[in-house]
Amino acid sequence: MRISAGVMLGIPALVILFPTFIVLCVTMLPSLVAFIADRQPDRHTAMTVSLLNFCGALPALVKLWAMGQSLSAAVILISDLMVWLTAYGAAATGWLILMLAMPLCFTYYSLLTQSRLKQYRQRQEKLVQEWGQDVTGLTVTDEDPDKKTAGRS
Repeated sequence: MRISAGVMLGIPALVILFPTFIVLCVTMLPSLVAFIADRQPDRHTAMTVSLLNFCGALPALVKLWAMGQSLSAAVILISDLMVWLTAYGAAATGWLILMLAMPLCFTYYSLLTQSRLKQYRQRQEKLVQEWGQDVTGLTVTDEDPDKKTAGRS
C-alpha cells in the first residue's frame, strides 16, 4: 500500500518538478558518494555531508523557482560554475568538519581524562595519608615483600 501510494504521488511530482529533480541530481552527487562510502549503521558521515550539501544546493533551487522552473532554467543553472562551487563547497565543508571533529574530540577527551585521573590520584594520596596503606586494597605478600597483589585485607 505504501509503495503504491509513493508511486502514485511520486511520478506526478517528478513530472511536475522535473527541472528541480535535475538540479538536485547534479548538485547532490557528493551526498550519493557519502552514502556509498559510509558503512556505519548510523551514517553520521553521510548525514553531515548530505545536510550541508543540501544547504549548498538550496540557493540554486531558489533561483530555479524564481526563474519559473523550466528545463532551460535548469540547464542555465547546471552550467553555472557558482552553483557547482556552492553545492560542492558546502559538501566539502561537511567532510572537513568530520575530519577535524574526531581529532579535536579525541584531544579534548584525552585532556579531560588526564585531568580527572590526576585529581583521583591526589584524592587517593590524601586518603592513604589519612587512613593508611590498607585503603588502597593492595596487600604485601609474605613471599616477596616488593611485590603487591590485588586483594582485600
